[in-house]
Amino acid sequence: MRIGGGLLEEGMSLLRVIVFVAGVTALVAPLRAGEKYRELGLTVDVPRNYEEVPTQPNEEWVVIYYAEKLPRKAADRRRVRPSLSLVWIDWMDDPVQPPAEAEPVPGEEGEEAVEEAAAPPPPINSIERYLEQRQRGFELGRSKGGRERFGFETTEFLLIPAVGNRTPQEGWVHAWKRADRTLALIGFCHADDREECVKTWQRVASKLRIEEPEGSDDRALRRFYESSRGRKYRDPEFRIRAKKSLARGWKAEDTPNFVVVSHTNDEPLVRKICRDIELMREEYIKRFPPAGEIKAVSVVRVCANREEYLTYGGMPGSAGYWNSATEELVLYDARKVGKAGPSDDSNTFIVLYHEAFHQYIHYSTGELPPHSWYNEGTGDYFSGAVVKNGKVRRIGVNPWRLGTIQRAIREGKHVPWETIIRWEQRDYYRNGGQNYAQGWSMIYFLRTAPAVEDNERWAAILPTYFDTLKAEYGRELAELADDASHAVRSEAGKRARERAVEAAFLDVDLKRLELTWAAYTKELELP
Repeated sequence: MRIGGGLLEEGMSLLRVIVFVAGVTALVAPLRAGEKYRELGLTVDVPRNYEEVPTQPNEEWVVIYYAEKLPRKAADRRRVRPSLSLVWIDWMDDPVQPPAEAEPVPGEEGEEAVEEAAAPPPPINSIERYLEQRQRGFELGRSKGGRERFGFETTEFLLIPAVGNRTPQEGWVHAWKRADRTLALIGFCHADDREECVKTWQRVASKLRIEEPEGSDDRALRRFYESSRGRKYRDPEFRIRAKKSLARGWKAEDTPNFVVVSHTNDEPLVRKICRDIELMREEYIKRFPPAGEIKAVSVVRVCANREEYLTYGGMPGSAGYWNSATEELVLYDARKVGKAGPSDDSNTFIVLYHEAFHQYIHYSTGELPPHSWYNEGTGDYFSGAVVKNGKVRRIGVNPWRLGTIQRAIREGKHVPWETIIRWEQRDYYRNGGQNYAQGWSMIYFLRTAPAVEDNERWAAILPTYFDTLKAEYGRELAELADDASHAVRSEAGKRARERAVEAAFLDVDLKRLELTWAAYTKELELP
């Protein structure tokens, strides 16, 4: 019995070891073969259940970003989506600060006090500085040093929420440091998933290979843009940068005024986007002649789905946006997906036609956005475009907005015209859904109602607003210094908008106009 018991006990111990090892293996996501980033000199073994997500064009430090793939069923998703980014930091010396210029201000009892200008933050030249400036709300937890790899010293440590930060997230960092450069893998996940995620991230770190960057070989792209086919595309340098920055699995297509980058396998959808966005641009130019020649080229980014769109930076509750800072129009493949597969791509194009207008108006007015009722309303107006056989056939009712504004009018909850036409963006966004609907209906009324067509003064409202806006902003800019701050330019834009709205509605009976609009809008129907 003793021997038998010993064998049984030993067998059970072995079984427990096997179960334990199997459990640990299950916690660590398997890695797929190394993905090479030759321009960075990096080879990364990526977890099989992670996907690469593009970084913003103006991102300075994160060169690669991964996020765990989302299960189809919402119930199977984690509370915080695990992510893993690779940060690249080149060393730079701190600048020598000149003596701060002091501005005398009146002090107590007539004495002069000195108010010092706030010093700019020091440059990011280490992982510690990066975390201080870019990951505020977290502080360093326990750390441990590792062995030297590829000429870099390695350190691993945890990131924990700072006092007062109630986020459920926790982080992890593995840094490679040498005199001229720091590389770091930074992961974030829910606190409850940390142990599992860190084991996966540690395997990624252990297998990362670092070499000297090979430099970017863009010779093939340059040859294309120098060829007879490529010369028709404006600003090849912008296009080359956009194509070189593509994440894995993304594709790019050129049009005369855009680079369309997409993460969908639906080639007919991408072709229609490329075709329609140029047709709509012709429509914008026809109705809104620009203040000068528009030379800018923009990126149209089509994410695979709503989840990818939100991960990239889309705001919850939105379906697309135009980012003037990065010159990107971002949306997602919003087709309805059923058992028979994807269908009905109308939602994708409602967003495309709207956001493309924002992109166009940004450049056509000298980078000044109009009042929101005009800007958002006109974007929504173009969302009703019907494009067929290479032409914009008509502009119809926007199916997203009609019901909302009809209900607001019936219940007496719409905003008086004399108020909404002067609202700045922050006011317009406070009740975004209804105000977007009202802005759309105001533009649709002024462009399609017979009562407007028969009234010469009403028919002049929209063109007068746009022409005055361009002229007044041009005058304002001519009086500003070339290095005028954003705040100064913003105030100049506000003055131009105020003059535009005054000119557009001069001698207009707003009460009568509003009553006519309400009656017309209540009778509109979806086709």
